[in-house]
Amino acid sequence: EAELRWQPAPLTSVAVSVSHLDASFGEFCADDAFQLTPVDDPNCPRDPSAPPLDAINGLLDLSGNTLEDSPRWKITSIARHSFELGKFGFLTPVAEFTWSSSYYRRPFNVFPDGVSAYHRTDLRLSWSDPERRWKVEASVQNLEDNTIYGRIIVGPEFTAGMPVGITPYQVRTYGLRVGYAWGSE
Repeated sequence: EAELRWQPAPLTSVAVSVSHLDASFGEFCADDAFQLTPVDDPNCPRDPSAPPLDAINGLLDLSGNTLEDSPRWKITSIARHSFELGKFGFLTPVAEFTWSSSYYRRPFNVFPDGVSAYHRTDLRLSWSDPERRWKVEASVQNLEDNTIYGRIIVGPEFTAGMPVGITPYQVRTYGLRVGYAWGSE
């Protein structure tokens, strides 16, 4: 992971972070509630003390699969500049951009669990008074309105392992916030 922060002028800043992750299982066997199979993978020796197989309890060899929620690459950049408006305060636009390579939401690395590579842009414009006590901010998040799914929660095997929750990240959202800072900084 690398992070760069640069302030070319007192009211301007740029930050970039890049992360690279190569996360995979060495040796790992598990049961996937989505795949209703009583057959064990030949690379997953069953523990003799384990209970006998039932109709839906086959172990899968996940050696070499990537860990869940582990994109190989992720890049985020943020740029901001405050414009001094004299007795009218400060106007500050902020742009944030994120790009992520594809990854899986579960360690089984199968089709329903995949998250495609995506990018997302968030924009904010804020005004503050000269004393920086009042602040008004307008924003748009996920400007592209990309549907990006985050976590997937799988039910127990007695429910046939059906997904009980798939969480999308925020869709395009507009916002307006007004704030006041009490006391001194």
